[in-house]
Amino acid sequence: MSNHQDYPTEVNRWDVFEISLEGPAQGNPFLEQRLQGIFTGKNESVVTEGFYDGKGIYRIRFMPSFSGRYSFILKGSFLETTLSGRFVVNEAEAGNHGPVRTANTYHFSYEDGTAFHPVGTIAQGWHLKYDGDIAQSLQTLKSSGFNKVRFSIFPYHDEFNLDDPQYFPYEGTAMSTHVLTKENYKEYTGSSENNHFQYSRFNTEYFGHLETCIQELGKAGIEADLVLFHPYDRWGFDTMSEAENDQYLSYVMNRLAGYHNIWWSLADGWDADQNKSLQDWEHYADLLVRKDPYHHLRSIHNAREIYDCTRPWISHASIHIDDLYRSAEYVNAYRIRFHKPIIMDDLGSEGNLPYGWGSLSPEEMTRRFWETAVRGGYPGHSETYLKDPEHIWSMHGGALNGESWKRAVFLKQILNEVPGNGLAPVSGMDDCCEAVPEAEYCEPIKTQYLYYFGFLRPSYREFYIDDDTDYTAEIIDTYAMTIHRCGIFHGHFKIELPLQPYLAIRLRRATAEDYAYKEPEPIAEEQPKEAEPADTIQETEEIHETDELNHTEEMPLPQEEQTVEPAEEPAEETEPQEEAVPEADAFAETVQLPIEKDPEEVPADAEQDDPSASIKDELMDGAAEEDLDFSSIPEFLADDISAETEKTNSEEIEKEETAAEEEIAEDEDESEEDDELPEIVTGSYLAMHKDENTLKIPPIHFEKEDK
Repeated sequence: MSNHQDYPTEVNRWDVFEISLEGPAQGNPFLEQRLQGIFTGKNESVVTEGFYDGKGIYRIRFMPSFSGRYSFILKGSFLETTLSGRFVVNEAEAGNHGPVRTANTYHFSYEDGTAFHPVGTIAQGWHLKYDGDIAQSLQTLKSSGFNKVRFSIFPYHDEFNLDDPQYFPYEGTAMSTHVLTKENYKEYTGSSENNHFQYSRFNTEYFGHLETCIQELGKAGIEADLVLFHPYDRWGFDTMSEAENDQYLSYVMNRLAGYHNIWWSLADGWDADQNKSLQDWEHYADLLVRKDPYHHLRSIHNAREIYDCTRPWISHASIHIDDLYRSAEYVNAYRIRFHKPIIMDDLGSEGNLPYGWGSLSPEEMTRRFWETAVRGGYPGHSETYLKDPEHIWSMHGGALNGESWKRAVFLKQILNEVPGNGLAPVSGMDDCCEAVPEAEYCEPIKTQYLYYFGFLRPSYREFYIDDDTDYTAEIIDTYAMTIHRCGIFHGHFKIELPLQPYLAIRLRRATAEDYAYKEPEPIAEEQPKEAEPADTIQETEEIHETDELNHTEEMPLPQEEQTVEPAEEPAEETEPQEEAVPEADAFAETVQLPIEKDPEEVPADAEQDDPSASIKDELMDGAAEEDLDFSSIPEFLADDISAETEKTNSEEIEKEETAAEEEIAEDEDESEEDDELPEIVTGSYLAMHKDENTLKIPPIHFEKEDK
């Protein structure tokens, strides 16, 4: 047999270094041949195994974790002698930060230390459709902003998956689909009858296609959360023997572990699988750990019963919640119970399926995203609209038709702005979710505070951090995906809120950029304009307000933090307070987001709220319109009036100015006498959960079971 080896002389850090060899094709090379290698550099020595790729070609792969010079030694059952060679590992390409690891107990980071906040989606069979659909799915994923996608090696069988996929992982033929209907599909679930697959011979064309999909995801910065087993099957893949399952896991590890963007999900619905015991799952988990030399992230997903995620082989909890009313609310308890990162991969699904789990509104889906994140976990997205039953996103991929996916990606941007690795929940307020940076949990003063109100609609919120630290306050509309800057505050302060749900308040320690943002800019004098009739002015005001609301609602998904400059508050009646009153304390200023008004609702004091109309009525008072000059009245606000009008009303204006100054002075005195709000709790997280670090978790004892 030829000992010719084909391999590159250099590779980038965290990329795949591959050696190809020619070998025997007769018999069953998947079972009968073996290839092993040792790759050694200055900082690591890694043992890997190769795999058969069909047509007499064997491959072995290695992912270097460091730059520098490496050497390798190969041994194979079909090699006449030991092979060796050398290669150079260059620095990683831009955008490749290495595999994702757990960090700071509850969070994640790439191997190079860059923080990673997983906000992913489910598209279980996107890679199993036909080429046009796969290309569309891949384009959707790349443009969506998700950084993780969950999908399965094996196809799914259910009422929305009655057709066969383009590829199967094994050589052979499947049962006829002509007998399947939505009424009888359950009769074939878990069955292997009339299928003719060779469960010891892999379809190398399928695995080559799967590798291409994983590579494309990696180029886009998307992690591939790969499901290894599931019970939703009609092809016999769920009823394979233990030896066949072992061979399957070994082949997958040897072939795919070299990709930096791989996560392993041992099962989807482990507790719904009637063919595997708890002892079986632990056996497969042990094999998973031993066969993956790079220790990619590992989890196991549930249908109803959550697996014991304290098991040492589990890197993070991957949770499915079947409760219609409580889902994200469990995150706090899971953090304490498992002491690991919590990913709520399945919070339900936005869509219109005839089932509760698959018919959530986009608003409720968005609420669950935010509840999960502010409680210290990470949310997963799912979408199941019946617009096209053969192209349901979370089952088949294709295009995203819902609204919540945009809100999930907006949340990811908010998480990316958190100092450190992620958020930690605190219990300073009982009627909303509150979080601070995990890395600053024990610090008395944090750089950021985040409050989420969910479906509640408070009219305002009062805060006190300390007397000296300045904070930039922002109102985040989590559904409209806007960030409204309210100003810079310290001490006791109040933020007024519009009466609408799904809002959050973020307090950020003020930076030089924030102070620069607040510096007043000189206001250019407006050129006199010809006056418009009162009814025209009123109509213009309404159009202006409507345009502003439409701009907020249709605002594109921001790539960076979006802020809205505080709007100039309209003058009340004819009081030109801004010119007469001394400059107010900038830290006591709050600005309210625009609130959409019902066009049919007319306030009782509508005439008083129209300053331009009241001024005109007063000036007209029996005079003809052509006899008066309105050129000094601005188009929208009546802050200034003509010189003639000023003379006739100067005494009344002086009285109003004096009363306004006295009212402001009284407000300042009252604010100084207000009782201090309780300080935000700054105690240790472990002090709040004294038993967390000493949880007595009983080991799992296996009893012999008859299979």
